[in-house]
Amino acid sequence: FYRVPCVTLRDETEWIELIETGWNRLVPPRDAESIAHWVLQAIGSQGRPVELYGGGLAARRIAEVLLSQ
Repeated sequence: FYRVPCVTLRDETEWIELIETGWNRLVPPRDAESIAHWVLQAIGSQGRPVELYGGGLAARRIAEVLLSQ
């Protein structure tokens, strides 16, 4: 959401959109070497620009549709 690269130390995540867009890395917390590698990879990286939840205009659009009828 905040365009900050992240590393999630878990086996799975509910936020797959952030993985798919490159803002997050999912790293199973098994060994320090793997964790260190992915943390270093994340530093300074950027994901793809994306609006996961729209542009914030849903209520306005709904009202316009309702008022136009």
